[in-house]
Amino acid sequence: GVEHNAKADSIVENTNIHINYGGDKAFYSPALDSVGMPTVEQFKTSNGFYSTMFHELGHATGHKSRLDRKFGVNQKGYAFEELIAEITSAMVMIKVGMINEPRDDHAKYLNNWIALLQDNPNALQQAFSKAEKAAQWIMNEKR
Repeated sequence: GVEHNAKADSIVENTNIHINYGGDKAFYSPALDSVGMPTVEQFKTSNGFYSTMFHELGHATGHKSRLDRKFGVNQKGYAFEELIAEITSAMVMIKVGMINEPRDDHAKYLNNWIALLQDNPNALQQAFSKAEKAAQWIMNEKR
């Protein structure tokens, strides 16, 4: 079964970001400023649950009340935001002492990221910079 991680749960709770559990999709709704997450039991592993949670919380850090990132309106903007969220998740998972697990939809993002990087060679560096700020926000190191 999937084990809870006290440190990760504490970090999630301390973000004070609203999370709705249930359903079969993980997502962040900018309009509602809330995260939708399947229940922990719907995941095969703890790492899968938490890496997905931190990915969605990574998106939530972009809200205007937090780090005020512009969410992508086109495919490249969307790919950039996904890249930020995925790097954020990896950074937080490392800080918590867990291993990041690739998402099931990882492969489809990779094609978008490749196109993004071909257009903007600095995109990866920019995404890492934004992800670092997001990870620090989630970890309550810089709010």
